[in-house]
Amino acid sequence: MKISNLLKTALVSSALVLSPVALADDHEEAAEEVEDQWDNLVDETEDAVEDAQEETEDAAEDAGNQVEDWCEDAKEEADADDTDC
Repeated sequence: MKISNLLKTALVSSALVLSPVALADDHEEAAEEVEDQWDNLVDETEDAVEDAQEETEDAAEDAGNQVEDWCEDAKEEADADDTDC
């Protein structure tokens, strides 16, 4: 998920988090609702960050593997004794 999408989600979620406060007659109930929504927002954000981190790590590993393959191919074409990179 892109950072801009995360920010949009956080902004919309913040508005939703604050709306029960303005509408609720029972402030304690509203506080609990806000806390629940906040916890959900935090969980969703943490999940999105973890997903982005995993995707970045996977892409970096894939790129490293591709570079290694190219290196080994080049050494094989050059008839190098050691084709490991």
